[in-house]
Amino acid sequence: MKNTPKYKPENGALKTKLPVRNPREDYECWYFECVYDDEDLLRIYFMINDSFSLPVTYGVKVEFIGKQNHSVISESFASDEVELSTEKCNHKFGNNRILDLGDHFELNVEINATTIQLKYYPELEGFNNKEDNIVNQNILGTKFIAWNSPIPRANVTGFIDQEGKRNTVQGVGYHDHVWSNTAQYKDIKYLYLGKIFENEFSIFYTLLFDDKESVFTKLIVAHNDKILLTQEGSSFDKNIVITAKDHIALEQTEKNIPANINFTHEKFELDIALKDITQQKLKEKHRLGGIGSLAFKGEEYFTYKVEGNKDISFNAKSIHDVLIF
Repeated sequence: MKNTPKYKPENGALKTKLPVRNPREDYECWYFECVYDDEDLLRIYFMINDSFSLPVTYGVKVEFIGKQNHSVISESFASDEVELSTEKCNHKFGNNRILDLGDHFELNVEINATTIQLKYYPELEGFNNKEDNIVNQNILGTKFIAWNSPIPRANVTGFIDQEGKRNTVQGVGYHDHVWSNTAQYKDIKYLYLGKIFENEFSIFYTLLFDDKESVFTKLIVAHNDKILLTQEGSSFDKNIVITAKDHIALEQTEKNIPANINFTHEKFELDIALKDITQQKLKEKHRLGGIGSLAFKGEEYFTYKVEGNKDISFNAKSIHDVLIF
């Protein structure tokens, strides 16, 4: 008998109303990430309306991000090559599949002489960014971006076969699901997204900078399979202090972004330093929008205060996305 799933099956179901109503903006993406083999990063996207034009296409994209290289493979499909479920994350794009098997997900990708087969076993319960019972309806005249993470942290196993060479994958994974009917975000300068995985701790954050230089953040900290805290706040709140400094200039734009960010709260402190840029694709839309995005490797220092005045602390390394608007 299978264990009770840590995720809600409906969170991975199709949300966009088909046929696509607004090809310029309607969009949906199932995103999977895995860190393996000494910090190599694998990203897999299943996307509806990935070209934002007519005819509407359905795409599968794979990114390989290593220490010395970054490569992308992709393929597009017509609507008659796609099968989508409105009940759970069972979706087929050509020969590519995502399967919800009740206690884990399976991914099968076959594009450009590359075969990827992975199993995602949840280690942490999924969460929603907001209630989605209204935005699911895609009501004409409303604008929204909706997001959930069915599997925030997973044990990933499987293999990658490229041109007959097979490599085993064993790593830490992440999966989220985004759907939207707007590409417009007023007053946003840039948005930081981070996932920090340590042996026992998982940290997820979003950090939004607006045109007035104020900051809003959402931070989730988990220990093993339990959420320790969920903290939301802005630079105007007293219960959390957010400091951003050491700005760096982006070569392709006139923007400067903070390279060092510190979160201070009565229960924790998190310090993030962006280091090597691993990916620069400002002309390519991120799954959460914007004119483009950058990816940085980071170094983090985290301290959490527990009962008995004992502090838990660790150093970690991870990948951070910066979306430019």
